[in-house]
Amino acid sequence: MNNFDINLFFEKLYKKNFGKNLFLFVMGLLLGALAVNLFFEKYNIVSSGSSGLAILLANYSSFDISLLIFIISLICLILGLIFFGYEYAAKMLAVTFIYPLFVACTSFLTKYIDLEDTSLFLIVVFGGAMMGLSSGLIRKSNYSPGGFCVLIDLMHKYLNISIGTSTLIINLIIIIFSGNIMGLENAIYASISLIVSAYIIDKVIIGIGLYIRRKGIVDFVELAKRLPKYKFIWFGYSPLSVATKDVIDSVHTKLDNLIFAGYVEKEAIKEALIGCDL
Repeated sequence: MNNFDINLFFEKLYKKNFGKNLFLFVMGLLLGALAVNLFFEKYNIVSSGSSGLAILLANYSSFDISLLIFIISLICLILGLIFFGYEYAAKMLAVTFIYPLFVACTSFLTKYIDLEDTSLFLIVVFGGAMMGLSSGLIRKSNYSPGGFCVLIDLMHKYLNISIGTSTLIINLIIIIFSGNIMGLENAIYASISLIVSAYIIDKVIIGIGLYIRRKGIVDFVELAKRLPKYKFIWFGYSPLSVATKDVIDSVHTKLDNLIFAGYVEKEAIKEALIGCDL
């Protein structure tokens, strides 16, 4: 009998990799701060999330963008506390205070790094790539990304909108406002940066095997629940009539990021393995 406890596994893994996770988290925040200062705020291009909203609000305020990011993040932290409790909010504390600090501390670099001779298209592509890498590092660190993640979770919980769709809706709203405030060209460039960022952070995880517990299908589905922004695809099939109840429940699980592809030819699986991340 398989006595694998996935909760215990994650707890041990987190403790074991604390130093590594902290490093990834700090590097992710630092890259995000650099992207905001070097590629977005300086050229008045809207990025995603709370940073994008801060850049929009900066057009109507004399406040420094780092202060605006802090105010927005603090409001999101309070919402997290109200709707999800202390434990949820506690996970947001680090990013709420450290990220605006990094944005403020790296703003001086704009005096020494001049990209005026670079096309705006390349600027938003590099900016989007850096923001995507930043998000990817923060996710891998197991720390909360903070900010608008609260709004995304609220939409998911109370409106039953998927995590991916909620993220898209929020970013689209920011882009629409940027178009109205800064013009259509700005909105187009903002859209390009978001597409590049999404491409960088989009991950696909593949599992292969029959519908049998020892093949790991139950744990595979549990991971899909825990990592809603990653896409999980399971290749393979066997009759559920001979499967155990936990396997049947797993196969019947409905998640936006989980696909049971069934039986496919070997060549198709090879192509999928080449294109996947794990």
